[in-house]
Amino acid sequence: MYYLANDIEDAVIRVDKPSNKAYCKRIDHLQEYEVAIDGEMVLGSFDYFNIPFRITKEEYEQFGITWKFGCKTGEIISLE
Repeated sequence: MYYLANDIEDAVIRVDKPSNKAYCKRIDHLQEYEVAIDGEMVLGSFDYFNIPFRITKEEYEQFGITWKFGCKTGEIISLE
């Protein structure tokens, strides 16, 4: 299992390789929901310089609670 952040989509993703599934939480929808493991949310889009990056499990769990993305690409803002 590994975790990704997609700042363009204001989302974090949990990828579960053994089950070949991916789950997403967006800043406007913090309930986890399934997304396509081979979709742009997980893989990104080079056309828009949208490249998800690795984050820790703790960062994934705290998204929308203690931090969120800012207006600048990749900028992380504390909510505390």
